[in-house]
Amino acid sequence: MIYYSTITIMCFVQYFLIRGLPPRISKTTGFLLIVVFATFSGLRGMVGTDTWQYNHIVGAIGNGTTVALEPGFVFFARVFTSITDNTMLAVNLFSILFFAFASIYLVQATRTEAIYLFAFFAPQSFIMYSFNGLRIGLASITFILALQYWRQEKHLVFLGFLALAVAFQYTILLAITVFFLFNKPLTQRKYVLQRLVILFLVGTVVVLINDYLFGKIESYSNFERMSSLAGLSYLINFTLFMAFIWRIPIPTNEIRSKLYLSFGILLAGLLIATHSYAGLRILNIMVWLVPLLFIYSVENGKSAGPRFHAGLAIVGFVGSLATLRNIAGSTDFSGTPSPFLPYHFMWETSF
Repeated sequence: MIYYSTITIMCFVQYFLIRGLPPRISKTTGFLLIVVFATFSGLRGMVGTDTWQYNHIVGAIGNGTTVALEPGFVFFARVFTSITDNTMLAVNLFSILFFAFASIYLVQATRTEAIYLFAFFAPQSFIMYSFNGLRIGLASITFILALQYWRQEKHLVFLGFLALAVAFQYTILLAITVFFLFNKPLTQRKYVLQRLVILFLVGTVVVLINDYLFGKIESYSNFERMSSLAGLSYLINFTLFMAFIWRIPIPTNEIRSKLYLSFGILLAGLLIATHSYAGLRILNIMVWLVPLLFIYSVENGKSAGPRFHAGLAIVGFVGSLATLRNIAGSTDFSGTPSPFLPYHFMWETSF
């Protein structure tokens, strides 16, 4: 656990560096921390509960087998297996790609975006999304990067990354729908066209992949439901976050509407989670999406404020404890080919 705990603590050290140092220096230290994460993930052996499965999937794709997965993941699997014959290394290259996207986000990040990345997203998701859920991890970081370009009004780049996010994992359509339908107040007419376009695009994609989605829903319903504590941790995370949003420089009515929306989706996810693993996937996405609804509602050029920044760090710390608890519970025992503990490097793995 020492490896996982140490790099998680480093995220909060980076938070204080962002708060206290000029952007050029704090971004340099942030990039070095991303390199540490990328090295830790990119050199791992059969570590991470899904790594064994991804090893076989990527190996099958490299051998020319048709796999019913998202086209973006399949494309990069073919690229990586063409670079190396080592399937484990090919899988780990997906982790390197994840951190490459995070680095691009950091280069352009405002202070608020940098704090979100390191104090909130990284301690809760960097390990899980680069070891474990590679597809949803890549979709999530690509979507977050797309939002940055959306804020900068670089429309073609934004649409390209948004499409890439969907190509990595179709589930990211939930984040796209929630964000672009509700990031601005419903009463503002100038955003009606944006909502209609998003609904049309999302609806079109859903129709095109409906067989895949129904298959996913059915497979999720067959998964054994995780501990009730998993759902409870999301509720604690959200409730704590509520305490830090009231001084953010956006209208109070808009804050309330976003809270009601987020709480409604949270309750829906908790309800679905009692019957299907899909509910936990919804909750997992909402955890990192909700702060973005507020961050990208602040007028461009303004800060979200020190109270909100501190809130991101506090909620991120609480969430990181839940992540570390899950890692600690994933120990190496007979019948589990790739848990998190003990951590080992690629060259220490034998088949």
